[in-house]
Amino acid sequence: MDSKADSKMEDAANVDEPGTDSAEPNKQFLLDRIATSDGFKDAKAHKEEDAAPEAAPAADAKATEEASSGEDASPPKRRRPLLVDNLEPLARHALKYGELVVSKGSVLDAHVGALVNAANEGCQGGGGVDGAITSAGGDLLAEKREALPCLAGSDWRRCNTGDAVVTSGGPFGSLRCDAVIHAVGPNYHSLPDGEGDELARGDALLRSAYVSSMARAKEEKCKTVAFLLLSAGIFRGLQSLDTILAISVGAVADAAYEGLERVHLVAFTPGEQRKLKAAAAARFAE
Repeated sequence: MDSKADSKMEDAANVDEPGTDSAEPNKQFLLDRIATSDGFKDAKAHKEEDAAPEAAPAADAKATEEASSGEDASPPKRRRPLLVDNLEPLARHALKYGELVVSKGSVLDAHVGALVNAANEGCQGGGGVDGAITSAGGDLLAEKREALPCLAGSDWRRCNTGDAVVTSGGPFGSLRCDAVIHAVGPNYHSLPDGEGDELARGDALLRSAYVSSMARAKEEKCKTVAFLLLSAGIFRGLQSLDTILAISVGAVADAAYEGLERVHLVAFTPGEQRKLKAAAAARFAE
């Protein structure tokens, strides 16, 4: 075979052989084009269009994350506050002995030496917080209250308005205290007869109820005491809540005794909490 024939056969082989340089551009062109319903498109661009819907959720998630960090984002969860005697303190003020703690919540949660209850003169349980304390105290507290002696000349009255009596020997039921002090604050709607302005007489009885309660706590050698707010609800009549709370702060501060560590005034509603903080701040700013 002559050289011309060999050359032609070699050229033909080069054209038909897959993977040769001359065939590669045509093959790559076909690979780079793809038939679609809209005609031929660039394969790379078509794959990017197909992938776009899948990328959308990731983009949406990123946008949501960015939005959550903006001004309208929900605030982070509040850390659980540090408790004092299982109550949440709002303000603390030093006394001659111990400290006064303005606390929020319910006295039923307090872990203290003495819990001060708002009782009636019979001291056998009533409505409101008194009823809740009666229920939480269980049979032992009920027995102790029934055993309280009646006052001379009465077959039911165990404590005068403005005074306080104590049931000791706890804890009682679910309450976490060694003693429950039953204080009788005034009902400003129906005050006992007496001389002078009616509101002023009520104020004097209210102060006396706090001071008497502190005296009972001292007798029981209680280092910690928790008061609910006496006569601060439906019984305050025409007297302002600000005055009621100022009396409570002043009476407790003046009656602090040696050995006392903390006395809590416990406010339940936001309004009471705000006004009690203000009353305490005013007293200790003097």
